[in-house]
Amino acid sequence: MMKFTLTSSSSRLVDAQPIKSATFTTKSWIITVLPHHEALMTAVEPCLLSITDEHDNIASFALGQWIAHIEHDKLMILADMANDGSNIDQTELANRKEKLSKEIAELKLRHANDGSVETMQWIIDLETQFLKVSALEMLAIKK
Repeated sequence: MMKFTLTSSSSRLVDAQPIKSATFTTKSWIITVLPHHEALMTAVEPCLLSITDEHDNIASFALGQWIAHIEHDKLMILADMANDGSNIDQTELANRKEKLSKEIAELKLRHANDGSVETMQWIIDLETQFLKVSALEMLAIKK
């Protein structure tokens, strides 16, 4: 067993819960963490986190980005967004995704004309927001 802690920028959602495994997306790949995992610190990308507890129950969380720290039998994830699915409005998510898609398309056209670094950074920021909304949407569908 590992002790799992999940903290968002606004609250702690899970505090030292015993789990068997956790699967989430990092900057480089999708990773499954098991007890006795090699020590690692890695960047977390927006995704659907899946954990299996000591009774083989599976729980899911929508994650934003930030960092995961794995040390022997501890997994700590600190994310700028973490949601357990208890307060998701699918209509609002669909509207946010549509708005973000339009903004991204407009900025890509603008970038094609001006080639500025600032415009590219805005595109990256909006695409990250889009991925967070998509993670929330996947969680809502799963629940």
